[in-house]
Amino acid sequence: MAAGRRKRKWDVEEPEGGAPAPASDAGGSAAESAPSPAASATSGALTTNSPKPSLAAVVTALVAAEHVPKRPAPLNLRDTDSVIAATAAATSAVVAMLGKSNVQHRPDTIPSGEFSAKIEINDMRNRYLVTNATTQAKIKEETGADVVTRGKFYPDKSRATERDPPLYLFISASTQESVDKAVKAVNEIIEQASITLVEPRIPHEVRRMQHQQMQMQQMHHSRPSGLHGRVYVDIECAPHINLRAKVVGPAGAYMKHIQQETNTRVVLRGRGSGYVDPANPAEADEPLHISISGSNEQDIEDAKKLCADLIETVRKEIAKPAVASALAAASALSAKVGDLLPLRLLSSPRVQLIAAAAGGGIAMLCAVWLGGVARKRSVLRRLKAELSEQLAFHDHAPAHALSPDAEALVKEQLSRNIAFLGEEGVAKCRRAFVVVVGVGGVGSHAAHMLLRAGIGRIRLIDFDQVTLSSLNRHAVARRADVGTFKVVAMQRHFAEIMPHAVVEPVVELFTGEAADRLLGGNPDFVLDCIDNLATKVDLLKYCHHHGIPVISSMGAGAKADASRIQIADISETFEDPLARSTRKMLRLNEIERGITVVYSTEKPTNIKLVPLVEEQLDNPNEYAPLPHFRSRILPVLGTIPALFGNAMASYVLTEIGGFQTDPLPVKSRRKTTDKLFNDLLKHEREQGRGPQIRVNSDDIAFIVDEVWGGRSVLSGAAAEKLVVVRWDSTRPAEPCNLVCMTKTEAGRHQDVPQDKLEAVYGAEVIAKVQKQFALERRLRKWRGE
Repeated sequence: MAAGRRKRKWDVEEPEGGAPAPASDAGGSAAESAPSPAASATSGALTTNSPKPSLAAVVTALVAAEHVPKRPAPLNLRDTDSVIAATAAATSAVVAMLGKSNVQHRPDTIPSGEFSAKIEINDMRNRYLVTNATTQAKIKEETGADVVTRGKFYPDKSRATERDPPLYLFISASTQESVDKAVKAVNEIIEQASITLVEPRIPHEVRRMQHQQMQMQQMHHSRPSGLHGRVYVDIECAPHINLRAKVVGPAGAYMKHIQQETNTRVVLRGRGSGYVDPANPAEADEPLHISISGSNEQDIEDAKKLCADLIETVRKEIAKPAVASALAAASALSAKVGDLLPLRLLSSPRVQLIAAAAGGGIAMLCAVWLGGVARKRSVLRRLKAELSEQLAFHDHAPAHALSPDAEALVKEQLSRNIAFLGEEGVAKCRRAFVVVVGVGGVGSHAAHMLLRAGIGRIRLIDFDQVTLSSLNRHAVARRADVGTFKVVAMQRHFAEIMPHAVVEPVVELFTGEAADRLLGGNPDFVLDCIDNLATKVDLLKYCHHHGIPVISSMGAGAKADASRIQIADISETFEDPLARSTRKMLRLNEIERGITVVYSTEKPTNIKLVPLVEEQLDNPNEYAPLPHFRSRILPVLGTIPALFGNAMASYVLTEIGGFQTDPLPVKSRRKTTDKLFNDLLKHEREQGRGPQIRVNSDDIAFIVDEVWGGRSVLSGAAAEKLVVVRWDSTRPAEPCNLVCMTKTEAGRHQDVPQDKLEAVYGAEVIAKVQKQFALERRLRKWRGE
């Protein structure tokens, strides 16, 4: 033990010659608790406070254990035969020592008899009660049957494979009676462990309210100051190793020791911890970690250091069998090579030199391989820990009351909003909790303006990272942020704008399965800024069914006309492909209206998806950010997403602040388009051509607004009393044969024969008509319910 450092619970006294491993826990097996001779010989290199041993150190320890001289007698380097003989002798000695080292392996075979049974325990609560080695030994003593743990724990059993099935107990014995007794004993333990799960069914809304109340109670009592920390265990081990027992120690001794030393509360949580939150009868679906809470920052930091030291000790203890296995493999390989070589060849000095070089090469390759694996695992652990820390989010306690000076600064910062919404309106905004799902071009601008307007708590949800191509439309990202998660970059910038606001970054793709967790905390408003249809519908459906106010952004890509942006109910949208598809999906879920959206009535003209490069053509799906996401990019003019986001933020602020607004839907022009359609029907009936009409009122609106821009094809006049007539009287009344004219022009046009059109109107008008008809055919693919 290092001088000056206080003894930890998992430390042991170091006897002369090396330090033994930490005491085995009750959940470990005999093979885990009894180190092999090879491991004992190298125990000096595997102590808690020493670095991970190299292969050379282990081999040196093995040689020392066999009493081989570390320094051979001096050689005459000029004598080639002596050098070859000495090298061969040294290599043979090392190989012999490796072959003689009684490296013990944990047997791969599992005892089995003539009769056996399997009991799945993957979804069992407190499953460690039956995987514990003590429990299994007791069952064997009482019934005579062997009980071993097999399989692998899966939070989601659908991910199980035939090779690694879900966690289960394998029971075997020489008689069926012993197997039956063991099965009965295991089932009794399982039944006792599941008694607390039998409770009456609670409606979702009641459960949600109870969960919120419990969180508030914990916030005010068990965690008065809101100081928390966590240290991720992140240890990969075989399924038969009881990682939980190794971390908490015998009867939780290690956790209790950390609590006593640091005056904090320390709990093992996450998958495989056995910890069940009172409000949710299941383990938390997050990586295994040690959760720390306390009232002093220094205590939290001290507890983190002790937890990290404990985890490193457990990691080294679990890694010992791997080192022993590598040595055994090298020994077996050397022995096999020796068996393959004839004795006649072994007597040759040249062959001995080659064998010595080969042995050294094998040892070097093993050392390099083990070092690479260790470095790779270390990097992966660090990346996983960083990502898990960014993925994790918690319901934050309300912001602390500001000092009088700080409050005066905030009020001055929000003075223009106070003048507009009033003191009470801004106070509501400062107390509000808003969730923004998707923080790209639209969501980043919406969240940015909500923060500047004083929203007190904002949760940002997005899985994507900042790229160079996203800088043309993102609200706050800079080049220095490229490669970082969008939500993390926004949190960093938001802290410089509103330091007192609570900003929760969540690096995660929104899914319907995670909606309860991601939208927890009773938000006042949700902003849907997702551009994937399936995910968007899941979010809108959840908010609609749970009564959460929501506003959704429709398609902002391939648009450039700011005057076409509208705010309306989803049922009143038109000429927006994404809005149309969203409407269809919501109808399948029996949702017709009640969802406010921001959309544009503009039709893309010459804007197309960015083509794939040559190497992407063979398998374009590989270049999508996620499965079922589009792989081709839709061009975006950065100003339009910004306008969409600001429109959403304005709507949310006025709704929360109590400022009355009345968005004017463009679809109020329905009366105008209906009149134009009725006039066309009347004219066609008068001409005796009614059955040939192939348009409806929506088509008339599309023709007037999108194809002809509300102007006459002949004079370009934007008169209020336009009419829609056939251009070619011999063809049906369909979108590619209808034009806008004034009533006077239409009266003269019906008397012009088809073969005289160019003579009457001129080549320029004919070319204009053909150009607009071609435009209508290009836009047709965007239309149709």
